[in-house]
Amino acid sequence: MPDISVAVIVPTYNRAAHVGAAIDSILAQAEPPDEIIVVDDGSTDATHDVLARYGDAIKVLYQQNAGASAARNAGARVATSDWLTFLDSDDLWNPDRMRLLREDLSSAGSDIVAHVGNVLFCGVGEERDFFSVARIGIGPGSVQRVARPLALFLHGFFLIGAAFRRDDFVALGGFDTSFPVDEDTEMAHRLAERGEFLVRGDVLAKVIRQAGDDVALSKLRRRDPFLANDLKQRQFTAIIERSEDPHDRKLAAAALSSALIQRAILLRECGKPGYWPTLWNAFRVHPSLLKGFGRVLLAVTNMSRQPTSVDRTT
Repeated sequence: MPDISVAVIVPTYNRAAHVGAAIDSILAQAEPPDEIIVVDDGSTDATHDVLARYGDAIKVLYQQNAGASAARNAGARVATSDWLTFLDSDDLWNPDRMRLLREDLSSAGSDIVAHVGNVLFCGVGEERDFFSVARIGIGPGSVQRVARPLALFLHGFFLIGAAFRRDDFVALGGFDTSFPVDEDTEMAHRLAERGEFLVRGDVLAKVIRQAGDDVALSKLRRRDPFLANDLKQRQFTAIIERSEDPHDRKLAAAALSSALIQRAILLRECGKPGYWPTLWNAFRVHPSLLKGFGRVLLAVTNMSRQPTSVDRTT
């Protein structure tokens, strides 16, 4: 088996109650990563004390609060391994996460830029896995090379189940820190243009939904649906503008049309102007005029049956 070096980067902010369990799940790996880099993003709780207990087993970076993407980028800058993996400080790796990664990468060619595994959502709410929700038809025990990864991960991506080739990550400039959420999906979009993904159907990590965690970035989509919609439009527009693949541009254009329809619905529900111009844009950008017209007509029909609601963002 070729020598494959792997780093894991753990950003953390005020997660003293949880970060220890995340680190323990890394250290418990039968084949642990070569580097464990924890980036404390300006915590004001006891996170520093928790990290100090691990001594030389981990490398800790401290920075002023700048967000998870900036923290991950800081960790990537000091990493020297061939591959980068990530774990959020309130989530967990499965015990065989690193073994399966190394096993898969041992036979992967240089054209593989990312390795992606399934993740399980657990804790508060119904337990479910990402691949089932996203209808990714790669089951446990299966590993597939995906030549067109954008089609699988256009609408979502979970970083804690992924590994990126460091050289490609660095060449792309790391995560876009202007994305408060969906920065992992946006990065996956750019990586998908550089090469193939290796996708494993096994669950490699657990996303833990904590009770009463009202500041989790994942809840930003519900707190500010207009911002979440803006970010989606940015992602799809960027693909259309930079991709040299006509197939990928069509996928992104259809997704942008759907995002514009969602925007129009938000505008109407909140009583804000721009409903009809936004629907026109949704029709105009769709790669198929017939399908675009059908989707816009369906949205108008459905909305005409519903009374305008009060502003949900207040």
